[in-house]
Amino acid sequence: MNKQEYQEYLQSPHWKRCVYAMHQIRTEDCELCSQPSEEYHIHHMSYERIGNEQYSDLIKLCDKCHKYVHKNGVNITRQKDAHFRYREEMFYRMVYCGCDRAEANEFASDLVPSSEFHIHFIGDCMKESMERFMARAKDPKNIIV
Repeated sequence: MNKQEYQEYLQSPHWKRCVYAMHQIRTEDCELCSQPSEEYHIHHMSYERIGNEQYSDLIKLCDKCHKYVHKNGVNITRQKDAHFRYREEMFYRMVYCGCDRAEANEFASDLVPSSEFHIHFIGDCMKESMERFMARAKDPKNIIV
């Protein structure tokens, strides 16, 4: 896909569904710096499945982080934990099945038992965040979110 085709794709109904789903699923701030912003970008971490994106291919970035990632060739990947499975299912339901956020949430919640979901995010969230932050400080070109 050349640059012009990619720019046309970014105007497609499919891409607009992807962007909408990411904003509905990732309602918090930038996924890299965790800061609020007036403008967010849905960035392709992988271009392998353009037109058939999966949640693992995309990330919500503020304008500053988006420019930094492109300028410095930063490689970003997602950690595949319980919350990842939940968000992946929500993304699939919203983009490919036409579900609204509430319907997608209902399907996704069935995938992740609430005890696993809460234990993971109450007990381990801070530890995992600190580990990811420290790894990012050591290697800012390869980031796991």
